[in-house]
Amino acid sequence: MVMVFALFVVSASNAGSPASAASAIDVSASAELAWSSEQAIAALTATTVVTLPGSPAVIDEQRLTQAIGTSSIKILAVPFAQPEKPTDSRMDEATSDELQAVRSWALDRDIDLITVVGLHISLGGILEQRPDSIPDLQRTMLRSDLTPSLLFSVAYEQSGQDAADEVSETTETTTVEVAVPADPATTETIAALLAQDKYYAAAGVDAPEGAFGDWQRVVGPDRVVRVALLPAPAAGEPLVEQLGPLAARFPDDIVVVATGRWVQMAGPEQNLLDSAVLYGYGAFYDRIVQNDLPLANLVIGMLRRVGDLRGGTVSDQAGPTTDDPVSGVTPLLPWLFAGTAVLVLAALLLVRRRRSAAEIVAARIDRRERARTMAQLAPISEQLLQLDGLALHGRSRELVTSASERYGVARDLLLHNGDLDVARDALGEASELVADAAAELRVPISGSGDPVESADADPAASADRR
Repeated sequence: MVMVFALFVVSASNAGSPASAASAIDVSASAELAWSSEQAIAALTATTVVTLPGSPAVIDEQRLTQAIGTSSIKILAVPFAQPEKPTDSRMDEATSDELQAVRSWALDRDIDLITVVGLHISLGGILEQRPDSIPDLQRTMLRSDLTPSLLFSVAYEQSGQDAADEVSETTETTTVEVAVPADPATTETIAALLAQDKYYAAAGVDAPEGAFGDWQRVVGPDRVVRVALLPAPAAGEPLVEQLGPLAARFPDDIVVVATGRWVQMAGPEQNLLDSAVLYGYGAFYDRIVQNDLPLANLVIGMLRRVGDLRGGTVSDQAGPTTDDPVSGVTPLLPWLFAGTAVLVLAALLLVRRRRSAAEIVAARIDRRERARTMAQLAPISEQLLQLDGLALHGRSRELVTSASERYGVARDLLLHNGDLDVARDALGEASELVADAAAELRVPISGSGDPVESADADPAASADRR
């Protein structure tokens, strides 16, 4: 199944004002959108499922049209947002304004509009949908295939969560895509450049001209980092297994292979690397699927997490020494996929249904209050993710566990339209426990830099050279 979340976007953990204006690829702030609300409205007037030119989403329009039937649902897929900097966490104003115009048009006509910006799915601008399994995540990142997710969205709009879950049981994949063996000659070409430059970018991949020094710096001097950026397989072509043979060539190093938006790591402390990858997808999900975060910068965010988990974020914080250095990753796994959104809130959809004026006013007040509560949930979720893996044992582990329990209470109350005051109290307790855990570990729970920025990148450099 996929997960539907209330749409309140907060920047990723450790994010603040960017440490540098540098990024993998420069995007002009004045770039014009490749689509307009007028274009979208004209297309939606004529048909049910619309994919505008430039949209990266792979969508089976026929299946979705059949699933929608005679209901009031329509689907609009548009290109990626165009923030001023590609590492920005928020959507640009131009895209936001055009989407709002289309949504207003749909609302006036009692149309239940599902929008896809890049690969980011939103139901009416109120709820957003994210993967909750690795196969679902892989399908999105590797194939850009959103059809199963959109079938879930359609069923959710038509009949609610239970019906959507039933649909997902028959449409969602339950296993990851199996890779085919790589051509040894291709592997040798990649390995030679990884040995020489610690970096390989395939032809046609938007990437920096040279390796980011931050890839190595954020991990530490005792591990060599080698990064290969490869294109996603074309439609009908298989996923090729490059990670295994490359990792075998450099067994003592951290080898990163990114195929499309699908990132894999191999090396010593493999469970720690796996945790960092999942964390990266959770923390930076919106940037990836909505704003097309450059792959090189996503790798920085994941490797920075590796460095945090290996050595702690302060000099006297002991690194992991057990077979399970990320002892909290199992209970926190759903949050890793959820990123900073944390809550299913189907009641918000009711605002868009026809009701009396008094009911609408009451619903808006309730929505406002619950929105404020969700705004408190998001940073607590991020802080727990930051502390996960650092609180390995003792009092700090107990504090993080207690904070997680209090967080869960608040989340469940809001999920089931429970007592808002009790949820607020639970959140207050969770926040205090997080602060106590951070103090116990002597670890700051926020930082001054953006975790996906590179301080030494050339903003004009893009690789399309090999």
